[in-house]
Order: sequence, then structure tokens, then C-alpha cells
Amino acid sequence: LYFPALLRLLGFTVSASYNSYCIVLNIATAWISYFCFSKIFQRHHIGIVCSALYTLSVFRIYKLIITSATGEGTAVTFIPLVLYGLYRIFTEEPEEENYKTAWIPLMLGVSGLIQSHVLTCEITAGVIFLFCLVCLRRLFRRNTIWELAKAALASLLLSLWFLVPFLDYYITQDVHIKHVSGRTIQDRGLYLEQLAFQFWGGG
Repeated sequence: LYFPALLRLLGFTVSASYNSYCIVLNIATAWISYFCFSKIFQRHHIGIVCSALYTLSVFRIYKLIITSATGEGTAVTFIPLVLYGLYRIFTEEPEEENYKTAWIPLMLGVSGLIQSHVLTCEITAGVIFLFCLVCLRRLFRRNTIWELAKAALASLLLSLWFLVPFLDYYITQDVHIKHVSGRTIQDRGLYLEQLAFQFWGGG
């Protein structure tokens, strides 16, 4: 949120600052998803279609525009980088010269997730773990684990400026998230058909 905070300090209203951030985030989501999906499928037109579907996702727009869940809206921007990084690490041949850079998209994606929305980061980490179990044979190829380790370590180092104060605050303060067990699934959960809603209202 440094970008909208800077706009606010420059004299823009809170609304204008937030709306500007949403516009930039939409452009970034469209470009990153186009780049990643066109690389994965090796077709520019498939990249455009996937980018449109991803950017116009009802869930993403609902979170960003309707509920102003900026952390989740921002985190969704980085998920295609995680997918592209995993794709490169598990499909490219370790003997190829450019395989040494396969960890970079995964590192950028995970770093973006860590610094924007911790819960999305945790869910993505779980999916990465399951993905590695499914692709266990490829996981133990030469250099594959090393590429994953480089991405994890670099993400951690790149996010230390955020993680150290975050963990310090979480450990030393009585924050709201420590009491979420009091909220039951009956109170906060969804019915299966609600996942298909296209038009959302309050409650």
C-alpha cells in the first residue's frame, strides 16, 4: 500500500488514491497473467484469453472493488507468477542453460504473496506442497529441488523487511487473528452454490 499512501501524502484524496491503486493493480494483473499464461501455453492468443478470464474473475473483482479486500486483491496478482515458476521448474530440462533462472518467477510470486496477504500465501504453499507430491518423480531430478530451494530462500530474504516486524507484532500483541477460533464455520462458511454467485449483496 505504499503507492496509494504516497498519493495521499502528495495531496490526493483517500478515494482517489485507492482508485488509482485499483487501476494500477488491474493493469498489473492483466499484464502478469498474460505474460505467464502465454509462456506456459506457448500461444499469445491463449495468453490473452486466460488473462481476460483471470483479470475479470468475479471473485477477484468482488474482493477488490466490492469489499475493498486490498490484500487479497493484491495477492491474486502474483499467483500466475507462482504457476509459471512451477511450470518452468517441473517441465524444463535441468540440463538446459536457462533452467538456472527457472526459480525467479516462483520467487517473485511467493514474495508478492507474503507481502500482500498471508492467508493466500499459506493456501498457495499448501497447493505447492501437494503439487510437489503429485510430481514426486520430477521433484528428484537433478537441480529441481535446488531451484525450489533457491526460490524459497530468496523469497524469505526478500521479505525479511516485512516478516520480522510482522512476526514481532503478532507474537507480542493481542491481535484479532488469535481469536478466530471463536468464529464458527456455520457463521462464516459458504454453501456450495454460493461459490457460483455472480451478483453479491450484503450479509
